[in-house]
Amino acid sequence: MKRWEGCTDLWYKKDSKFERPKVSAQLKIYTNDCDWISEPQGQVFTEIWSLVVDECLRESNYAASLANLDFSMSLTCDYVNLEWSGFNHCMPLFIDLTIE
Repeated sequence: MKRWEGCTDLWYKKDSKFERPKVSAQLKIYTNDCDWISEPQGQVFTEIWSLVVDECLRESNYAASLANLDFSMSLTCDYVNLEWSGFNHCMPLFIDLTIE
């Protein structure tokens, strides 16, 4: 049995009109630290952490935007949501770069 079997979804829709293969990928990282947004110190931590991640990825996100690739991150009370979108020929490299 594969490690990700049962906890992943894969959707495919062929672009027969423009024939431009695009990817939309999403990763949710769940946490058991449920008060990281409800407590004041948790709110400060998540805000600083989000700013640090944005700063670390600033150059790569700029280069990616020139290639019509996009990355976004959002924080909720129990998970971190990472989303990528763009053309699929360079998406694996972009995803690896942002997760690294």
